[in-house]
Order: sequence, then C-alpha cells, then structure tokens
Amino acid sequence: VPKDKQSVMCPRCGKLLAWVNKGDNSLHKIACTNCRKWIWFRAKTKTFEVKEIPPRISASGKRFY
Repeated sequence: VPKDKQSVMCPRCGKLLAWVNKGDNSLHKIACTNCRKWIWFRAKTKTFEVKEIPPRISASGKRFY
C-alpha cells in the first residue's frame, strides 16, 4: 500500500481500480473492466457515482465524450 494514497474499489464488484491521493479534490473517472461501468470518485469527500460507459461514436474505436 503506497503511503498517503487511498485505494479506489468498484462499489459494484469490489475490483481495485486505482490509487489516489487522500486530499485530492479532483474528479477521477475510471472505467471498471469487470462490470463495464464508469466509476466517478472524489477522494476528499469519498463519494462515488456509477454511470454507464457511453457507446463508441467513431468506427475506429476511439471515444469522443
């Protein structure tokens, strides 16, 4: 476990997604590859939002949000 870091786990399946700084107030958008959802996480307030991953828009597979 890295010092001064907090683990971000998927609230649906429990998979480890990332390590973030505890005092970081930025919004982290992480895609869970296990349950195919977008996890939006703020480390300072410890709030989660689970959203659907938007569909692909281009034929090459690159996503434009």
